[in-house]
Amino acid sequence: MVEMARRLQRDCHSHPRLTRVVGSHRRWLLAQVIFLLQSQPESVGGKGGLTAGRFKQMVVEAGIASRNTALSFLQHLVFYRLLVVETAENVRPRRYVLAEKSLAAWKCWFLVTIDVLDAVDDGNRRKLFRERPELFTLTQVEMSRRCIEDKRWREPSERIGLFHWTEAGILVIRDLLSRISGLEPVDGWYDIGDADLPELAAALLMSRTHLQRLYRKAVDQGCLAPKPGLKGQFLLSEGFVQEYCQWQAIRFAHLDAAIDEAVAFTSKA
Repeated sequence: MVEMARRLQRDCHSHPRLTRVVGSHRRWLLAQVIFLLQSQPESVGGKGGLTAGRFKQMVVEAGIASRNTALSFLQHLVFYRLLVVETAENVRPRRYVLAEKSLAAWKCWFLVTIDVLDAVDDGNRRKLFRERPELFTLTQVEMSRRCIEDKRWREPSERIGLFHWTEAGILVIRDLLSRISGLEPVDGWYDIGDADLPELAAALLMSRTHLQRLYRKAVDQGCLAPKPGLKGQFLLSEGFVQEYCQWQAIRFAHLDAAIDEAVAFTSKA
């Protein structure tokens, strides 16, 4: 998880706007719905694909967000050209598809994630997807469906939610994990060194006040602790890291199962 955080953090600096779009848990879930609908173009009556109506309906039924939040997110992606209109201008309802740069970033995240699974069980998933790129869409669709339906993943604990429900909070916790200098904690804490909050806020395209407030709340809930006698340096709770890894394991389990299902489906075809 530390290595994954470091690799994704590097991607964040390469694509700050794109990364920030899914920088909270709600937005991550909304993005999963987008991929799910885009990849299922046909439905009953031939009305399929990603449309504003279908998107809002699925988001509300899954309890992810309100109709207004869903529509605002869709418009946000279109504004930044992360989502493009697929249909002709006079065709209604409009159908949208992810822009090439969005798909490229998504695939990058996907490959980093399966590298984590390969590291856990010495698997060969990276080799499999390199040889069979068609498995990407099938796997991502199934993983999206499983994550959206799983309440354990949709609703993280209070301490994890402190970060993940917060705007750009995913990026903040990724930065915290990337700062772990050794895998063995000391007295229940990992030393994560100096935290230059103004510099970090600028890198993550968020306000300094917002970031400082998030750090204070994390200290209050026992996720972080100021390093005694060293201003601006922090410790990260071993218990919180374990809690976070256990929650992330839910997503990894869904990804692993989705890969198996995609392979089985293509083998039958």
